[in-house]
Amino acid sequence: MRKKYLLMAVAAVLVFGAVLGGSLAALNTTTNQAAVTEISTNQFQVGLESATETVSEEVLETSAHPGDVVDVSYNIANTGSNEDYSMYVRATIYKQWSDASLDGEEIHLFDNEAKDAETYDADLEASGWIVGYEDSEEIVLYYSKELTPGDATSNLFEGVLFSERLGNEYTDCSVTLSIEIDAVQSTGAVAAMRAEWGVSPTMADDGTITAISDTWD
Repeated sequence: MRKKYLLMAVAAVLVFGAVLGGSLAALNTTTNQAAVTEISTNQFQVGLESATETVSEEVLETSAHPGDVVDVSYNIANTGSNEDYSMYVRATIYKQWSDASLDGEEIHLFDNEAKDAETYDADLEASGWIVGYEDSEEIVLYYSKELTPGDATSNLFEGVLFSERLGNEYTDCSVTLSIEIDAVQSTGAVAAMRAEWGVSPTMADDGTITAISDTWD
């Protein structure tokens, strides 16, 4: 029964290299558009999108210092056609310095015009995301709405803020932000999420996820 529910686990990796105090930072994004799993006669496709297009690969050159903000936004899209499957998506964002001993808490994401990282979780929830888990290096997000072919989520984030507290030990260190995307078919979604993600959603009558729990009867 497992294969009935799991359609695809695609990894879209965003590598953000910010050289603090240096001269260059590279932003690379890749998404595997060829990774399509066929179920019956339909297909299931998901992609990582920038503000203007579906991302295959891009490089943005910038520099960052303590207290700096880098504006960059991404969302997730159901890139299938009308004959393809609707889905629910999960995104896991990993934050890591090139020196593993450094604190991931000093890398802040924001999702608001005010660039206020303190309200990131609340802003995400207001835009349709549910925060399932969060620590200094990992954020697990579930989009509350079903994505039909052609639909896209709201932004995962709209920028990265580097803490003003960064000291000399962060100089010339780089940051990697990795985004892992996976999804399940809308049909049988509750059983799919329990089997593949280890969580159980509470669903409203219109199919919106209102809560996520790691326990169920």
